[in-house]
Amino acid sequence: MCLFMLTTPFTFYLLGEDPSQSVVRNLASMRREASSQTLSYSIRFLAMAAAFVGALMHWETLYRALPRLWPVAAFLLWAGFSMAWSDAPDATWHSLLAAACAILTGFFLAIRLPPYWLARALLLSGVIMGLMSLLWVFLFPTYGVHGAGDALQSVHAGSWRGVYLHKNHLGQICAMYAAGFAVANRSVVSPPILKWIGLALFGLLIVQSRSASALAIVPIAIFITWLTLALSGIQRALAFFYAAIIVIFAGLAINPALQLLGRDTSLSGRTGIWTIAEEFILRRPWHGYGYMSTTYGDFTFELFQRVNVLDPHNAYLDIMLGTGIIGLALFMLMIGIAWQTGRGIIPVGGGYRYGVLVIGAVLAGWLLANFSESGSRPLTAMGGIGMACVGMLLGLPRKRTSGRRLSDGLRSPPPTSGRRN
Repeated sequence: MCLFMLTTPFTFYLLGEDPSQSVVRNLASMRREASSQTLSYSIRFLAMAAAFVGALMHWETLYRALPRLWPVAAFLLWAGFSMAWSDAPDATWHSLLAAACAILTGFFLAIRLPPYWLARALLLSGVIMGLMSLLWVFLFPTYGVHGAGDALQSVHAGSWRGVYLHKNHLGQICAMYAAGFAVANRSVVSPPILKWIGLALFGLLIVQSRSASALAIVPIAIFITWLTLALSGIQRALAFFYAAIIVIFAGLAINPALQLLGRDTSLSGRTGIWTIAEEFILRRPWHGYGYMSTTYGDFTFELFQRVNVLDPHNAYLDIMLGTGIIGLALFMLMIGIAWQTGRGIIPVGGGYRYGVLVIGAVLAGWLLANFSESGSRPLTAMGGIGMACVGMLLGLPRKRTSGRRLSDGLRSPPPTSGRRN
């Protein structure tokens, strides 16, 4: 439930909004005049607090693991410093707290649970999300489905959005979870039929959301996970060779593929948005305009006037707008160290190996989704789970000290045959 709530579901209810009515904004600051995100932030804090209480049951392990958070601290400290030049210090501060809550929730859960149970909890949160989205679609279609009467998204009429604000939120987070289910084995999902039921659930939601990017995320996230986490030595070299061939053919087929998906080479106008974002980034390339600043130095205001959207639709540009090149470098360093920590667990085998693969696949899906949406924002559906996965990998045991024990004292992983322990 902690992980499910990190996806920020039921957003219309939390914000007291109606999708058929425009949200009143002050165009000088681009902020909502009515309603607030207090409930959203509070739920994040409560999820972190619940995970922390569980971690206290292993307080010695928690104490020894805290130094692993240094890359998270480096990124969040730089983001915190950006309040000095942010045009909305309160928005920066609240977003900083939301990001910290998401990462620490995953970290505390990783202290409490071995990787295979952690992966089960992660996938179960996706099942809860999928079932609730189906419920909202059929029982509350005004909220669960984009309608022709939507104030800002009528163009997507008929597309499912489930318990979220936008169809791409539903589609992309389903893609992240589907990638996790695809790489799971019996030690994580048992009996195997449940794996296929989960994939069918997410597949249905992806198709009904009509999110083209989500369709691409699933296979690419699975490939990246196996390439960087599961394979080693000559296997990885061969995989890189085959991947290069695939990329070449994909480049030749990109235009027909986009046409087949009902898209053009501008990626639904995103390339134009990115050009505007790049213009503003070049004005403050090193430190940006403040983490999750409201206007990014009037970027949001100009973007709204020119293309009627409010964010750059790319998380990496979003981070650069907020914290500059330095912030993006620290963000990628945090991801890289978390990924390397996961690689260190893979040789242990069994449920530990597949637990890491599931978490890595969901994280890979998030990193891919960030290319087409501002999914690093901590209150987005993708942002909460993606950041939690970073915390999970950082919270895992780092070294194997013997044939059957790990450095944090956790028991050896279960066999992959699916027997219960």
